Amino acid sequence: MTFCTVISYNSVVSAENISMEDRIYFSVEKFCNNEQYDKAVADLERVLKLNPMHPGALFHLGMFEYKNLNHTRANKLLSKIRDNPEFGSRARKMISEMKISSEIRGIVDSVKAYISGGAVDSAYGECRKAVPAYPAAFELFFYAAFTAALNDDFSEAEKFFAKYKELHSENSEDLKNFIHCWKIRKDTPRETLIIFNQIADKRLAADFVREEIHKLIAEKEGGDEYENFLIAETARGGEMASISQQKLVKLYMSRNEFQKAIDILESRSFENLEDNILYINALTLAGNEVKAMAIGKALFYSGKKEEQINIRTNWLKAFNQLSEKNRSPYLPEKETAEKAFEALMAYPADPENHDVAVTMLETSVILGEQKMIHQSMERIFTVSINKEISEKILNLSDKLSESKFSEESLSLLEGILAQSPEDTNIIKSIAKKYTSQGRTNDALILLESAVKTNPESITTFFMYIEALNMSGQSEKAKELMLQKLDEPNLPELAINQLKNRLND
Repeated sequence: MTFCTVISYNSVVSAENISMEDRIYFSVEKFCNNEQYDKAVADLERVLKLNPMHPGALFHLGMFEYKNLNHTRANKLLSKIRDNPEFGSRARKMISEMKISSEIRGIVDSVKAYISGGAVDSAYGECRKAVPAYPAAFELFFYAAFTAALNDDFSEAEKFFAKYKELHSENSEDLKNFIHCWKIRKDTPRETLIIFNQIADKRLAADFVREEIHKLIAEKEGGDEYENFLIAETARGGEMASISQQKLVKLYMSRNEFQKAIDILESRSFENLEDNILYINALTLAGNEVKAMAIGKALFYSGKKEEQINIRTNWLKAFNQLSEKNRSPYLPEKETAEKAFEALMAYPADPENHDVAVTMLETSVILGEQKMIHQSMERIFTVSINKEISEKILNLSDKLSESKFSEESLSLLEGILAQSPEDTNIIKSIAKKYTSQGRTNDALILLESAVKTNPESITTFFMYIEALNMSGQSEKAKELMLQKLDEPNLPELAINQLKNRLND
């Protein structure tokens, strides 16, 4: 006679009639009934090797795997005893619970993926569809409250939170605090930050949330508050910690606190090429151009096209700065500079990337190579020009003139003027060059056109008056100034200047 698992642990059975697998099973059944599976699992595995269909071992091993969240094996083990008279009803119940748990886990994973990608509206929609189908799934109500808040639907967030707290009263304070801090974030970002930094639940510190708070603090607070926030974010760990640390580096560089930026970058792995590019830039700005060039040179052929462009551009910036210090090209790296310039010329011009074009122009001016100057000028004429770039180009134009490239200096300004016809500084500089070359009439034509194009520019108008006086047309200048005085809404300062000139 062979006993199976329906015999209880305390049954009085003749030892000779008990099989080996039952002996082993009965020796650990007490641990199983007390859910002390760690003390029983090895022997239960031995039972199944002797008898792969042993109901007790299948059930308790299934429970062990279920509690360890290995639902695939748990389902496989428990499915074998669905119809067992002793364990079948409990096995079917666990299989059903695992199915529901798997469905809930799938929904939660989808919601988390939506949040991670910034699609918080889709995450909220997924939660709203799911909660009616799973009214006892407290985790779904957690995410329903969380995503409702992220979508600024705070009345629903409060309702979902109340249900979550009813189902799972533990650890609900963080969710409550998050809903509150997200509600006030736009009006009081500093208080939002204080509350957010006290929240321990990592689910609520999603990258989307942290990025939004980054923006709020940077835009509305800035300064030390933003710095402290980035330091706290770095301490949180995770992927956003690295991003926060990199933003901290950029913050320090914007404040000219280059050594702080360098210290952080040197504490990182430098596996990221962006870190290396920032490091080269920080070293250059800190005045350590030689080290910046050494690092950049070693990375010339690293990364994709955009990264190679950035590395060479930043290398040239270091070269240019050191050459400016020495008041002549840095000869040990002159050949490398020429090759870096040539490599950048091989890439198509990017109309939005004026940094590359301006750096190349500066390098060509420093090296004094006419062919390179012409190439870099062509590149400059393809990019969009703003006030900052215009000022740099004016400076480089002056340096070209000093280097006996007067023709190129004028051509550069004329090309920029074609893109920015209302740039009064460019107009003034070209007019001066025309005048110095005895081209007074060209200067007058340029300034007259500028005044017609931008009649509100007082600066341009006075430049035109000055040119008229220089060309002996003082009567015309006087007539134009009298007409200007009759214009409505003329600034008081302009009126006084006109009157003073008329009285001279």
